[in-house]
Amino acid sequence: VAAAGVATFAFLAAQFGVLFNWVFFVFDWNLVEPVTYFLGYTCTWFGIVFYARTGVEWSYDSTRDYLRQWRRDALLKRQGFDFAAHAATREKLDNTERQLAALRVRD
Repeated sequence: VAAAGVATFAFLAAQFGVLFNWVFFVFDWNLVEPVTYFLGYTCTWFGIVFYARTGVEWSYDSTRDYLRQWRRDALLKRQGFDFAAHAATREKLDNTERQLAALRVRD
């Protein structure tokens, strides 16, 4: 754990050094400022579109979950998985579980 922390800190320090050099010495701030503005603006719009499409907040976890589900569905579709039959079976199972829970409440 300590080695990973030191490696992460070293990477972030090196990244800071490179970015500082690029921003203030290699490039001019007049170039960097609009680039960072448009990158931030693009991320904002990406978050809005992601929320509109999925209904969840844009975060690393939700993006990972969305991509995992999207990939899983693509693989299942390629293998000929019947999503409608799965949904119908799942609905029957949910109904049976509700009926079982209602029977348990009566006892």
